[in-house]
Amino acid sequence: RETYFFDALVVRDQRTASHYAYGALVAYQPNLFIQVNWSLLAGEADPYAMLAVTAGDDVLGLDDLQVASIAGWVVTYAPLLKTASPNRLPYGLAASWACGDREFGWKVYTLADNQSLPLLEEALSRFACTP
Repeated sequence: RETYFFDALVVRDQRTASHYAYGALVAYQPNLFIQVNWSLLAGEADPYAMLAVTAGDDVLGLDDLQVASIAGWVVTYAPLLKTASPNRLPYGLAASWACGDREFGWKVYTLADNQSLPLLEEALSRFACTP
């Protein structure tokens, strides 16, 4: 099943769209929610700060924090212990990585516990770092 992303900034304000320096894309299906956000680096990359921004009001499982090489990217990720929709999409994961002069964040909610990491791996295998 194909998943389509839309610009989350335009949804909030039609005069504002995502751009190179800052943005957020979202995809939703009844059994899946994915968010990708990015911003310019302000000095050194801070994966923990980007994780916090990406998780938003959700609670990160920092005790289960992982740093791994996924598809050639150094990725920091942690499960979401409290998700926005615990009854509909109870499992979540947030991740962050740096690419050139930007940091990226990724968040997913799924129906099953074992779906999040494979989705992150698939996303990063298709991720291209180009200005």
